[in-house]
Amino acid sequence: MKNFKRIIIPFILIIAVFIFIFFLSNKKKGTTKIQTVGIIEAIEINLSSKITEKIKEIRFKEGDYVKSGDISIILDQEKKLAEYEQAEANLEVAKANLLIAQADVEHAKINLFDAKRDLERITLLFKEESVSLIDKEKQEINYALRESDLKKSRSSELLNKALIKQAEANLKVAVENLNDTVIKSPISGVVSYRAFEPGE
Repeated sequence: MKNFKRIIIPFILIIAVFIFIFFLSNKKKGTTKIQTVGIIEAIEINLSSKITEKIKEIRFKEGDYVKSGDISIILDQEKKLAEYEQAEANLEVAKANLLIAQADVEHAKINLFDAKRDLERITLLFKEESVSLIDKEKQEINYALRESDLKKSRSSELLNKALIKQAEANLKVAVENLNDTVIKSPISGVVSYRAFEPGE
């Protein structure tokens, strides 16, 4: 039994040393780097303006990380703001002119109604020979003029409605041009190159 213990104990020690060496060698292997071949794809975006204006401010420099939707560039807004305000004022003027034209239409309708009533009365009196032909003809001319005034007023109303549509379209363009003075990043990423400076 003593011989058996003499053989087993050194054998267990040798196995323990091998296990220890095995764990140490595996631990070192876990920290080694793996080298491989692959392809890295990147998206490159060039920020540019739809309008031509002087650059007022650039909010990034090369190497900066920019998030999607961040304001990156601000162009000079003074001219586009003035164009927007003018377009807004033109729309208000067109709306006011339409109200005037609509009032003119109502006024012309009343005048035409009065002229028609007067013509009917004069025509009856002419049949009774109470008024002259000249008086009847004057009233017919007056009625024709009032009819013409109504047509003119309605044309002015249609014109002003068209001018409102035109002014609304101009305002929409002015708003878009003003919005285009602020350039936002469409994606998140790192700025690789900055080609322009403020003032350019």
